[in-house]
Amino acid sequence: MDNVNVSEEKPSVSLIFQSLCQFYSNVEPSGLLNLPFTLNKEFDFQPTLAVLETFLTVAAKEFAIAIKSGGDIPEQSQHLIKLLCSLQISLFSWIEQQFDSQSGDADQKELIQEMLLKYVKMVVKKSNDSIQILLDNVKDELPTAKFAIMMSSNKLLEVVLDKTYLSSSVRQMVLLLSHLVHKLSNNYRLSLLNYLMTLTQSMRDLSPHLPDQFFKLDSNYWMSVASDDVVLRTWDIESPHSYENNQQATQVFSCPGATSFVVDFDNKCETEKRYDYLLFTDSRGNKMQFDQKVGTDKWPKNVTFRGSHRLTFLFHSDGSNVEWGYKFKVTAKGFADVQLSALFDLHLAACKLLGKLSAAVLDRQHLMPNEMDFNAVDKDKMAIDLKSDLWSTLLKGGHMESHMLKKSKLNQFLLEMISGDSQLGQQLLKSCADHYVGSNLKKPDLDITILTVFSAFVWHCEPLRESVIQFVESNGSSELDDGIHSAYSYAESMRLYIVDQRQKQKIADEKDNNVNNANDIGEVVKEKAEFLLQISALEKSYFKNKPSRRSSKNIVSVKSSTQHKKTPADTERQFSASGISEKFPEFKFVTEFIKESKWTKSSVIKVLDDRRKQARNTTEVYEFCIKFVDMSTDDSSIFEVIIVLFLQELLGQQSCQCQHYLDWLEGCGIQLENNLRQAYCGIIKRLLEGIQHLQDSRNLNKSVKTAQEMIQATFIHLLGVNWQSFDLDFLLEANIPNLLIQTAKGSVAMRSEILSDITEVEELKEYDQYMTWLNEHKNDVSFSDWYNQIKSTSKFKEKEKAVQMFIAKFCDLLEVDIWCDGCGKSLPGRRYRCLQCTDMDLCATCYAGGVMPQCHLDDHHLIYLMYKCDECNAFITGRRVHCCICDDFDLCFGCFKKEHFPPGHLDSHSTKIFPLMKFQNTQKSDSSLQSYIHQHVWLLFASFTLQMAGTMPSVPTEHTEDNFVAKAGKLHQQCIDQLMFCLQDIPSVDQDVLEETEKSFAKQKEEEFSLHSQERIMGLLGAMIPKENTCSSLSGSIHSFSSEKFLTRLFDIARGETGHESNTQHLAMGLVAKLLHLSSVPTQVVDNAVCQSANIQSPVSCQPQLDGEITINFLFLFGAMCLERSGIDWASSMVSILQDLSSSAIWSPVIEKYISKQINHLGQNDNLTSVFTLFVVSGFPEVMSIGKQVRYSYENSEPRHGVVLNHFPDKYQTFLLDAKSRRRRTVRDEYIDCIMTEVSILNEEHVTKFTSVIKDTVAKIQQGSSITVEETWILSLCLKALHKFLNKAEACDISDEIFGFVQQLSYLAGLGTEFSKQWMLKDLEVLSLMLYTQDKENVEKKFKSPSTKQEELLGHDPKQGLDNAAKICLQTLHDDLNIPLSVVRVMYDMNNKDTSELLATVRDNLADNSNFIPSEEIKKMAKKMGEAPSSSS
Repeated sequence: MDNVNVSEEKPSVSLIFQSLCQFYSNVEPSGLLNLPFTLNKEFDFQPTLAVLETFLTVAAKEFAIAIKSGGDIPEQSQHLIKLLCSLQISLFSWIEQQFDSQSGDADQKELIQEMLLKYVKMVVKKSNDSIQILLDNVKDELPTAKFAIMMSSNKLLEVVLDKTYLSSSVRQMVLLLSHLVHKLSNNYRLSLLNYLMTLTQSMRDLSPHLPDQFFKLDSNYWMSVASDDVVLRTWDIESPHSYENNQQATQVFSCPGATSFVVDFDNKCETEKRYDYLLFTDSRGNKMQFDQKVGTDKWPKNVTFRGSHRLTFLFHSDGSNVEWGYKFKVTAKGFADVQLSALFDLHLAACKLLGKLSAAVLDRQHLMPNEMDFNAVDKDKMAIDLKSDLWSTLLKGGHMESHMLKKSKLNQFLLEMISGDSQLGQQLLKSCADHYVGSNLKKPDLDITILTVFSAFVWHCEPLRESVIQFVESNGSSELDDGIHSAYSYAESMRLYIVDQRQKQKIADEKDNNVNNANDIGEVVKEKAEFLLQISALEKSYFKNKPSRRSSKNIVSVKSSTQHKKTPADTERQFSASGISEKFPEFKFVTEFIKESKWTKSSVIKVLDDRRKQARNTTEVYEFCIKFVDMSTDDSSIFEVIIVLFLQELLGQQSCQCQHYLDWLEGCGIQLENNLRQAYCGIIKRLLEGIQHLQDSRNLNKSVKTAQEMIQATFIHLLGVNWQSFDLDFLLEANIPNLLIQTAKGSVAMRSEILSDITEVEELKEYDQYMTWLNEHKNDVSFSDWYNQIKSTSKFKEKEKAVQMFIAKFCDLLEVDIWCDGCGKSLPGRRYRCLQCTDMDLCATCYAGGVMPQCHLDDHHLIYLMYKCDECNAFITGRRVHCCICDDFDLCFGCFKKEHFPPGHLDSHSTKIFPLMKFQNTQKSDSSLQSYIHQHVWLLFASFTLQMAGTMPSVPTEHTEDNFVAKAGKLHQQCIDQLMFCLQDIPSVDQDVLEETEKSFAKQKEEEFSLHSQERIMGLLGAMIPKENTCSSLSGSIHSFSSEKFLTRLFDIARGETGHESNTQHLAMGLVAKLLHLSSVPTQVVDNAVCQSANIQSPVSCQPQLDGEITINFLFLFGAMCLERSGIDWASSMVSILQDLSSSAIWSPVIEKYISKQINHLGQNDNLTSVFTLFVVSGFPEVMSIGKQVRYSYENSEPRHGVVLNHFPDKYQTFLLDAKSRRRRTVRDEYIDCIMTEVSILNEEHVTKFTSVIKDTVAKIQQGSSITVEETWILSLCLKALHKFLNKAEACDISDEIFGFVQQLSYLAGLGTEFSKQWMLKDLEVLSLMLYTQDKENVEKKFKSPSTKQEELLGHDPKQGLDNAAKICLQTLHDDLNIPLSVVRVMYDMNNKDTSELLATVRDNLADNSNFIPSEEIKKMAKKMGEAPSSSS
């Protein structure tokens, strides 16, 4: 074997070597390596490597001969390849075995890794030489005749693919090495990265010359690869029949490369209901449980689990009742294997290995505290607090080298002052001693210790360092800063602490008989202080406003001091109380480090060393990533297979994800931090360059499109960190706000518009069916009863899709909750619905992001449920008939053809018919990355925006001009500008003409994003607005919101002049109200914004006008317009806004002036403005409109605050969001109260006016004169306002003449209404207001007279929604104990809807056979339910 490596070996040697290879290729050859079973320190691995090198050399020589000979490879060389592969497996198996057996021996681990590294280096060198030989022949313009024949006959592919060591042993080594990555140390991983990089570089150089073997992503080869799923593996699972009790059977189905699992159940499958079940869990944690019988809703015959390569099965049975059991077949499906050339496959495997090695180096799990590991080997490291703020403040600068310390003049001066070798130092100490006011404990042995602590205070406090430097440079002539004297006094207070700790230690030693305890507390404090002098000092900004993982322990307690003689113990309390620790936070951190016993010098040095090494390694990996991308890039395009695979492994193999690239590296040193920051930002910039190079992605090859999405997702992942103040320069340079928004716009799913081909006959047939079902539902008790009846029919399967479409159209009338199948949120209004899926709805956000729920496909058509029919109140899902005369009037085609017109619309009105538009994906994609990118990048933008908005409030007032705040403010402004630009980019919709305009693809995406992101943009703007108590010191942060341009845009949106949706208009007005409450928003600016938005000329009046009067006039007029056109929801919101503003010191005088003016003009041409003004004064009816703030009780809990999401009046239920927990829940109306603000500006003059209006109106009624609807409302609201005024305590002194109209009121009250006495005032108000706002002229056509069908107007049944057992229980208590049903129902709800608990509560309250007496709370809730408890109860 030694002779076989010579250049010209004898034929006999070659024959003998071939014979050996042939022999050992068929037997176990590991003995050739001479590897010991148990590793010891004397083991020499050089002979082993020499054996392997011999085989590699011969294999490389055979490769070179094959290339030169035109591909003629002798058959005997295959024995060599087999033997080399076998020896390589033996080597790696032995290495892995030694790793597992030598887990605690660091030296032997080092020996194993050194051996592995040298072997890999040897293989890579041989491979690079062989590839270079091939490259030279390929590049040769005049190749040999044999090589030319081999190239032309495609024989090269056969040679390289099947018969050389490159295609076998080298590929094998890469695969085997990937299994050892997690066992290696970081320094060896980095070495392997550098070696393997040369291998990938060699193949990268070769790839352009062999395009038939190295396929680019835009190659036609990928188009020929089958993209359909194929069956990869199957399992047949069956239980005993019948199964046994108390079973717990589990099985894991795993198939690498699988994209889905299909489970087919046998028709006989059956288990005991609820107690025996089958549970399937995929790799993402999604669970599906089945029980009872196959074929039911709970257990379908076929189930598909998507997006997972692993599926876990569990069967559980209890101890009773068994059934037939289960039998099913699991089929793993995925893409078929792609046939690649050996070299290309080796190239891809090497790139994946590079990514895996890089990810292993980046992993910081070993630096994080493992709180569950109490038996850690490194006890010192586990003892200290790795989450403490000391790492990011005091120790952040890291441990300085000795040569760096010598360069610091200040550090040397402090050391000389401690040793007494500096006269200036003695002068400084004398000055401090003269200013010291505390008593000095005479402990000479502590003098050096205290001076060291004092020096540590000075060294780590920037102002004190500057003062001392100035003192030294002036040769002691400059005055010392007062902080120097405070630091000296603070250090002197440590004497008492040391003495106290010595005494405690002495007592403990005596108790433990420990006479020779060498750990003197004074020496420990001195050692720690000396160590702090070796830590790099930081600027003061590092100690302020640092984000912490948890609050630091407050060593210095704050106590109030009394007037007595100061002692050393009082000195520390005095400094803390006087704000010294707040003025110099460095003192607190130094004190914490010194006093905490766990913070030993050795443990801190160990952690700092580990972090310094990890910082260097991390920086090197990020720089390697940049180098790898540059090496792999072709024609400035980074969308290459090798880059995609590398990045996938880089992100996917990390066991933990840090919130910031410097997490757990604090203390590595400022220079290393800067290097790491540059490297991290460098890889982001490099990926950004490649992404921006590709402008238009419409015509991309499918493979290139997938690669683009993958790299874009990686780029977004790198941006998803918790950016810190020192990152602001990079964020500004990269223009991060614009970058994130543009990425969100670019990831919008584009869809083409298609005209619906449904005929008029088919549409009318559907309409008739829907109206039949609607009438059937009206005759039933509830929707669930009707649905169960339909579902029980034999033909339900055939018409299930039609039934679901009916429910979607009439969901508001049926009062059915609709949920987004993408994100799961409630959809009370507009949404997108699929026409092919049985029941699939998407919100605007999921629709824009291209979310693909299960079973929904690219070729499915979606429709936008936007318009409602003004007659049947259903969403229009076909042709839409728009009236050109009526204001905002639409009909469905069925109502139009049947001539079912609502009051106000006439048959003579001109109409236009708009066809139904369907939407379909323009570019099919099998990847869910686009949806992930769109959703993720928006979350990043929102998080970043809120972080910038929240950064400035955390800065003290005196630091508002800092450079840091200026940069954060600039980014904050950029975020707002991007959001406002999106709001301006809403496409206009012309109902009269469908225009086909030519727009760029980018412009179409921008408009699509803006159209579907209106609500979340408004919500984000609302979250950014600061609170009132933070605005005084944030003139810069509030400037963007208080600008005239911003306010004008909000008013434009709220007025509905810009094409925004109704919900967006509501939110815009809500933002206006929130801004008006801020004192930092000038009223004059708001007036100018109103004038500009509404084209109002500023009034010229001789009387002085109050600032804000234009705004208040506009809001009242706008509220009156909402009352007339937009319904009670809008009007209710405007009333709440004005009522809240009335409590503001800025707006209260203006509102009072306007209201007084309107009240004084009552009776003179009354209009809607007068009515709306009285609503503001007297209060609007309690309308559960969307967004209404309420106070509610839930399951007998304390009252909570919530926000209404939807209201179901027929069910007497409200769907709301808890303001604190953000949980959604449905609550009955009797447990809810609207939160309203009362306007307290009425006076006796207003009351007199109300009295006059009431007298005049009642007099008209007595005379039989007709009064207008406005006059009726004014009468009602004046009475309501007068009632509120008289109920107040301060209204007790009203003169008697006000009550002169009592007889008129008695006459008015005696007229009667024909309503049931169970109607409450607020319900009557809502009903009359709805009648008034919907149709003032034809009220009788829309609502039946209360005398004709009074049962429709009665309060709701307290037994509604209960099962039979609960109804019987409630009725029995009512009949036997004479307890009102409403009281019993309230108690039933408060006792968790449990009849047993209800009966127990009633029994406990029946003492001595007395009558049941409900509490006041129960009475109140029962009254809200509509039936007040009787007096006898």
